Amino acid sequence: MVVASTLFLFFPAVQADGKVLVAVGDWTPFISEESPTNGPLSEIITRSFAEVGINTAVQFLPWKRAYEKTKETMYDVSPGWRVTEERQRDFYFSDVILVQAHRVYFSKSNPINVSSNSDLTGLRAGGLRGSLLLAGDQDVLDKEKIETVFGDNYQNLFKMMMRGRLDFIYMSQFVAEKAIRDALPQKQWEQVGYIENLSRDERYFLIVSKQHRNGTVLIEKFNRGLQLLRNSGEYDRILNSGLKAMLR
Repeated sequence: MVVASTLFLFFPAVQADGKVLVAVGDWTPFISEESPTNGPLSEIITRSFAEVGINTAVQFLPWKRAYEKTKETMYDVSPGWRVTEERQRDFYFSDVILVQAHRVYFSKSNPINVSSNSDLTGLRAGGLRGSLLLAGDQDVLDKEKIETVFGDNYQNLFKMMMRGRLDFIYMSQFVAEKAIRDALPQKQWEQVGYIENLSRDERYFLIVSKQHRNGTVLIEKFNRGLQLLRNSGEYDRILNSGLKAMLR
């Protein structure tokens, strides 16, 4: 699905028609092809660009492909990425587009009693390839000897956890809530717990390849539009109403 914003003003990006191409994958409830706006985070991106007169088009891809194609400048921007050393070598990062609480989830039929990452040694973490697996990421997984069990999607991860095939999942609160509702029968929802003291906020950004001929200009214009959206109160309205619609 490709959704173009209503404003049009030629912008000297890669695309011949002036549209800035936004590469995304499914990250329900923040980004979703099921939503008429492609989810609240997608809407925030398109509206931020629209604030500075830039027309956009959103294209859904597998996340790994969205990342690689943005790196190669086949797409102009991609939202929903954290800062890592590897990514900083290849991409410019915008101002923060989203801050979300992340939790360590477990099945109450297979409880885990931990107070720090070191207590997770020997356990199995569930995740998607390329996604955040634990606060501190791969260094922590390697240091604490935590096995990684990959799933095809978030719903499958929770099904695997409830069947005892993995021990915990580190995930955004709202992404987890949606995945639990979609994956499990209602009677099992209360059987999923989380460890409060391992919760933390994660910050997400929009990325532009350093190979992009207008990369720094795109970032500057997007940041300006994002700030205008925040100042008007539209950022909060879009995010709150979008999450409410996706989670009901």
